[in-house]
Amino acid sequence: RQAAEALDGDAATLFPVEAGRPTGVSFHISRGSDDVEMSEQRPDPGVWTALQRALDDRNIFFLSQADALARFTLGNIGARAALIAPFGSGSDVFAVLLLEWRDRDRESDPELENVTRAFADQGARAIEQAKLFEALASTNDQLQSINAELVERNQVIRDIVYALSHDLRTPLMAAGMTMRQAVSGAY
Repeated sequence: RQAAEALDGDAATLFPVEAGRPTGVSFHISRGSDDVEMSEQRPDPGVWTALQRALDDRNIFFLSQADALARFTLGNIGARAALIAPFGSGSDVFAVLLLEWRDRDRESDPELENVTRAFADQGARAIEQAKLFEALASTNDQLQSINAELVERNQVIRDIVYALSHDLRTPLMAAGMTMRQAVSGAY
C-alpha cells in the first residue's frame, strides 16, 4: 500500500517469490486507493521476463520508453515507465515490487534507486518479521497443545494415585488395626 505513495508511482504490484521465481500470485494497488486487488494469474510474458531479470540480477530494474523491449512490456501493463525491485537479498528474496508510472514519463536516477532500495530493504525486513511472528504463533499453538496434553496426563496420573492410595489405605488400616489388637492381647 505504501509503495505507490512513498516512491511517487501511480500503481504498485507485489509478486511473492518462492524458490527464486514469482509465484503467479500478485497484489495490486493504485495510488489513492485502499483496495488491494489479489490476482492468481501469471503476468504476461514481458512482465514475467522483467521480474525474472530483476530476481536473477538481485538489483533494481528500470523500464523506460527508451528501450524497445521495455516499451512492449510497458504497453502491456499500460504504463509509461516502471521500476522492478526485489525485496530481500541473496537467495532470500521474498517478493518483487513492480512500480508503475502510467500518465508520465520517468527516468531512473540515483535518488529514486536509493529510495527504492531503502524501501525494498525495509519491506524485506517487514516480511521477515511477519514470517517470524507466524512461526512463533505456530510454535506457541504447538506448545499450548502440548501443555494441555500434559495437564490432562497429570490429572489422569493424580486420579490413578488417588485411587491406588485409597484402595491400599483401607486394607492397610484394617491390617494395622488387627496388629494393634494382637499386640494388646485381644487375640
